[in-house]
Amino acid sequence: PVVIASSSFVNKDKDGHPELPGFVLPILNMTCLLCLLALLLTSSNNLATSRLAYVAPLLTAEECQSIIDRAHKAAALNAENYPHDESFQKEPKGWQKERHSFYPTTDLNLIIDPFTKEDREYLADKLNKRFGP
Repeated sequence: PVVIASSSFVNKDKDGHPELPGFVLPILNMTCLLCLLALLLTSSNNLATSRLAYVAPLLTAEECQSIIDRAHKAAALNAENYPHDESFQKEPKGWQKERHSFYPTTDLNLIIDPFTKEDREYLADKLNKRFGP
């Protein structure tokens, strides 16, 4: 038989089983972590995912243009309905610019801005068909 280690050089626990030296487990842990990190950093999936944009066709070009036209129409109505409101008269006219104090945006609110019932139904129909069950 081949003797790998003499019993006089191996520490044993109270049940007589050999113990690993105290430095072995931290070295194994660090080795495992470094291997995992190397795998993550060199994986082709991770490299591609962080550098690509994925495009999913949610709306057609015609549907997008229809929504843009409806938004411009609502903004024009805002500019007409509020001629003395300074925020609605700044370019782009009719768009809300002061709804968010910490996150400035230029937008329209589908609920309170003058979209027609048909505009709201059109948008709800398109989005429900794409996102709904």
